[in-house]
Amino acid sequence: MSKNNSKILKEVETLLNYVAVECNDALNIRIELLNVYTKNIIKFIRRRLKIGAKSYGDEVPITESDLLKWEKKYGKKRDNLIEALEELLDCAVYLSAEFQGPYSKDLQGRKDSLTSHYYKLELRKARVHLAKCMFYLLNAEAKRTNYVNEIKLNTRGDNNE
Repeated sequence: MSKNNSKILKEVETLLNYVAVECNDALNIRIELLNVYTKNIIKFIRRRLKIGAKSYGDEVPITESDLLKWEKKYGKKRDNLIEALEELLDCAVYLSAEFQGPYSKDLQGRKDSLTSHYYKLELRKARVHLAKCMFYLLNAEAKRTNYVNEIKLNTRGDNNE
């Protein structure tokens, strides 16, 4: 696996382990299950990174140098923050469709079943956290824009200090 993608995978694993331990009570999921989920998520991300590297012919850019190489090689800019937001928007669409759609065959279409209730509850919680993520990302993008604009002002000497 590439250097950048390995760094990304390690960072995600660290985050998942932190959340599993620190937020265990709030998640209301047994720690044993969280450990299984963490391993599965890492496996899925590793697979997605390989698919992405094969599809794009390159690893996920991290540094400014990576981004400049990407732009030079492909003639277009990449913005990981905006791409993350786009992926969350896609996720919101899929979760909304799932939330409104038919229950899986495992639930046997029984709207009154306890399993169905908990299934919908978990989807509802996921959608709420997803919405929060979208707001946080938009806010991060606004702060990044402000930061970049401040740097431009300071390097041009346009500030009034």
